[in-house]
Amino acid sequence: MKRFFAILFCSAILLFCHSCESLLDKPSYTGLEGETVKTTQKGLDLLLTGIYDDVSSYQYYGALLYLYDAVKSPDFYMRDVGGGFSFKTENAYTTAANINGNPRNLWLRCYNVIRNSTILLESINNATGDVSELRKIKGQAYALRALAYFDLLRCFSYPPKYSCTWGSSYSENLALGVPIINTMAMSFDVKDHVITRSSADECWMMVAADMDKAFELLEDTETERGHIGPAAALALRIRVALYMEDYKSVVDLGKKWLNLYEGNYTMISYEGYSSQYYKPYNSERIWEIKYSETDNLGGNSINYWVRKQTYNIPGSPLDGTVSKDVGYAKLGLTTGTASSAVECLCAYDSDVRRYLICTLGIPFSDELTLRKYVGDPYHSVHNVPVVRLPEIYFNLAEAYYKRANYDAAKEMLSRVTSVRRRDNAPSVSSLDNILDERRREFMLEGQNYFDWFRNGRNITGRPIVGCITSAATITFGNPTGLGIRAVYPIPLDEMTANKAIRSQQNPGYAAYSDRVEVNDDVY
Repeated sequence: MKRFFAILFCSAILLFCHSCESLLDKPSYTGLEGETVKTTQKGLDLLLTGIYDDVSSYQYYGALLYLYDAVKSPDFYMRDVGGGFSFKTENAYTTAANINGNPRNLWLRCYNVIRNSTILLESINNATGDVSELRKIKGQAYALRALAYFDLLRCFSYPPKYSCTWGSSYSENLALGVPIINTMAMSFDVKDHVITRSSADECWMMVAADMDKAFELLEDTETERGHIGPAAALALRIRVALYMEDYKSVVDLGKKWLNLYEGNYTMISYEGYSSQYYKPYNSERIWEIKYSETDNLGGNSINYWVRKQTYNIPGSPLDGTVSKDVGYAKLGLTTGTASSAVECLCAYDSDVRRYLICTLGIPFSDELTLRKYVGDPYHSVHNVPVVRLPEIYFNLAEAYYKRANYDAAKEMLSRVTSVRRRDNAPSVSSLDNILDERRREFMLEGQNYFDWFRNGRNITGRPIVGCITSAATITFGNPTGLGIRAVYPIPLDEMTANKAIRSQQNPGYAAYSDRVEVNDDVY
């Protein structure tokens, strides 16, 4: 019997299997018949809930994606301690092709989102229900599918700068994207399709097109908290354009976003930052993944994984010290070099983001970490922001700078710095000024490593003593440095099950070695 179960198709068995993290307060769709799921508003809404479940999983936006970004960035080093899943090889840039682990988990979650979104999109035109509600469901499905492809491309392919024919440093040997699964037939009838990695060009154009469709469908609608609405869809489309080096679109879409939605959001005041920055649905958050006291990720949450529980009482002598021995305390802020995270956060004496620095919570140690997430009422109960207002300003600032409109870049940058510090006089003498501000703002929010990578900005001064890290310098801008395993390998399970993809492993990883095969079964 042929072994047609590449893991991007394994999600087929998950269509009617509700995730163990039911993070939205809706009933499971397991109680509905398959055709009911695909042909009624109620069924499709519950299928959408299942898609959000996958996005919210600790193997995707709940933790894995943000921790991947953190340990590969110049911001954090990883302590070799037990508890929770591990990112040792990611931190050291030594991930191997002959493993599964985190690469497989992220690959599977993203393709489950893609597959179920595709089923929803192919079914919804024949479904019965309220037209406006079906429109919202359809818009969110397009956005979630685009987001999953976007994240697969970020983690398993090289940025458009290197991988797309229009990229400023295009290299033909980096031109692969990820497999595109965009029909139900490709999901179900595996044996009738040869699935290989599509070109990065094709993948990125598809992501942009899907996000455009999402915004078109969601514009002038309202979605519930924790779901992608029109402001989030347009903001994510701007993010995609930034990665694609399409700076004209960033400016045009950014102006549109400001005109339509800026009035609905405000930057947290300087005085209110320390008590408000982590609050669910605060005035800066455009879209966030929601969790609750009864429905959260527990020991797999970002907060639990990163640090010990601390006192968070601004002005108190105890503020930032350990209040309870809860949490793994695996990530420490880099310090001691000019390019370290602590020095970046402390570059300005009045920068309110210095407040985020707290003790790691290790006895007899002065190690520091970041309290970006504060659990309430428990250490593990916190929402995860995906898009916030500062990103709109930073994206515009970067695009304006790269289009040589330095006054506009400075004005956009000032919209953030004017409320983050008192000595506000933002410089745009170099791109680094903008990227450094992004770094301060987005530590542990799944952005910083990708910002360095997509810009070819070399990482230097990473610690190599007393932690996991073994690569002190990551040179993106040098083509010979692109073999440093800057992205994940295509997972071993995928290679084993899908012959068509075996010759398409990422640079820097060992080629797939065939195992003994008998009658097309792999042993």
